[in-house]
Amino acid sequence: MNTTHQFPAQVRSIYEAPADCNSIPGMEIKTDRKDSSFLIVDSSEMELFSLMSPARTKDAAMLYIEKGEVTLEHDQKTYILSKGMFLYKVPKVTVRLLSFSEDCHFKVFCFSPQFAIGGGMPLTHLETITVIASNNPVLILDTLTAATVTVLFWLLQKKVSWGEKAQSPDETIQHVFSLLMLEIVSSFKRNIAENPRRYSRKVCLTFQFLKMLREHIKEQRSVHFFAGLLHVTQRHLSTCVKEITGKSCGEIIGETIVAEAKALLQNPELTIGHIADELKFRDQFLFIKYFKKRTGMSPLHYRMAG
Repeated sequence: MNTTHQFPAQVRSIYEAPADCNSIPGMEIKTDRKDSSFLIVDSSEMELFSLMSPARTKDAAMLYIEKGEVTLEHDQKTYILSKGMFLYKVPKVTVRLLSFSEDCHFKVFCFSPQFAIGGGMPLTHLETITVIASNNPVLILDTLTAATVTVLFWLLQKKVSWGEKAQSPDETIQHVFSLLMLEIVSSFKRNIAENPRRYSRKVCLTFQFLKMLREHIKEQRSVHFFAGLLHVTQRHLSTCVKEITGKSCGEIIGETIVAEAKALLQNPELTIGHIADELKFRDQFLFIKYFKKRTGMSPLHYRMAG
């Protein structure tokens, strides 16, 4: 089965009734972790035949092929993956292993959005990779990126296995995970810049909106402003973003403002008033009200909670 295949190979789905379950069968059989916010498994530790039943998970997952070949179905499309290829499974998407070569070896890292954000990773990274991967979840990594990803997956495995001995294993794992996410986000961005025709107009527009949002969030929070920058109507932008991300432009703008505020609150030298000015609120009381409405706590209480 170790032959060259055209990438990506997409065929008509032959499975019409995906299962609805909270975990992928076979992935948890050799782990005794009590924390369900993330899970890393090596294919050598999995019962691969159990993965040949459709599974729909609420969490995201990364799959990296180190050796051999794997054919799987992701969101009713079939992909043939070989050495050096990477797949990002977005949340709530059905996956199914269709076949694998005898020499296949891959690693899977499943994680909840809370775990990703809890490590300090910017929300925009998670949004960006979800938007891009919803259209095309597979990457062919260049030699340097593949080597880096291999090392980071190895580190994640080691940190998990040594977790019982460490004082704060999850914190270390989150740092390694953040580095891995940065590598993958950068690779996806390069891929979409070099191969724009592989991505739908709606995905490209949503990606551009998120990019513009990061650049102008401290100055503007109007959907009309971003629609103007992208030369589309406000209605068209809102429709595309909602379809791709499941969230309205206003929701994403609000989340981004709160994420920026949380980052600024980490600096004890900045007063609440300074942060309000930085984010262009009319006064600090309006900022406090805005922040509390979306987080359930005041900026000061958030800062004190650490």
